[in-house]
Amino acid sequence: MQQQPQQQPQAALTKPPRDNRPQTGDVLATKGHEFADYLLKRELLMGLYEAGFERPSPIQEEAIPVAQTGRDILARA
Repeated sequence: MQQQPQQQPQAALTKPPRDNRPQTGDVLATKGHEFADYLLKRELLMGLYEAGFERPSPIQEEAIPVAQTGRDILARA
């Protein structure tokens, strides 16, 4: 029995219009991660993609793994 390949959660959504405002270096200096890399629940991923978020910002890339360990976070972006 062959398994069907899993479809990306964002494939079934209609995305809002793309934000074409200029972005500064502090927003663009990411490590290249995607939200799916953090093994977030499907419902959360769907909400992120529905809201138009495609990739985490630099502060999110730093904070999400810490939050997943259960530690408190105080972050400023």
